Amino acid sequence: MLAAIVAAGLWSMASPAVAAAPDPMADCSLHPIIATHKVPPYPAESSEQHEQGATTLAVTINAQGVPTGVSLDKSSGFERLDDAAKIWVLGTWRWQPLAASCTRDVRTLVKINFVLTGDTTPTLPSLTINASDADFPSGAKDAKESGNAVVIVYVDDKGSVVATRVGSSTTFNDLDERAVYLAKRRAFQAPSIDGKPVPGMFWIVVKFAPPPT
Repeated sequence: MLAAIVAAGLWSMASPAVAAAPDPMADCSLHPIIATHKVPPYPAESSEQHEQGATTLAVTINAQGVPTGVSLDKSSGFERLDDAAKIWVLGTWRWQPLAASCTRDVRTLVKINFVLTGDTTPTLPSLTINASDADFPSGAKDAKESGNAVVIVYVDDKGSVVATRVGSSTTFNDLDERAVYLAKRRAFQAPSIDGKPVPGMFWIVVKFAPPPT
């Protein structure tokens, strides 16, 4: 069964992210940059395991319209789906800068529905690396280790890697570590919004092929 995310909804209700009494004259309304509110790639393992559900996130947004924090408000029932939603919203979703009268960060709720369908193609990660024999860690091929790792790479607005995370494991620690190393070696170009570079995130699939039989 192929996978697709068929809906992503945003509640427009927002509230100050701090406990201080709000200024009734401040305009803290949110205006999403629709082009950035894409649905996240469906995790491959979730597709294989037929995982579906709705994830609701509490998102904190700063004065520049950039998410600074994402927490789980309601789980889809599957950690992989929840993680995919959190990583994607934090790394790629943007709002218009807040009004000057709004001097605090703002919180809003975001709901993403993960639904499997049988007639659509899943959103693919942004890059695939096929590991060569030289890319395998020492002893890994002799031990017949293989598998695919999904590495999530965070970049700043200059395209420099600032953090990485293994989103899906090969089940071998040495392969996962090498996958992160290979992903970080790639050159990245920061995404842009309205022609201005912004921090972003890339999904990298690193494939360690099994030895020929």
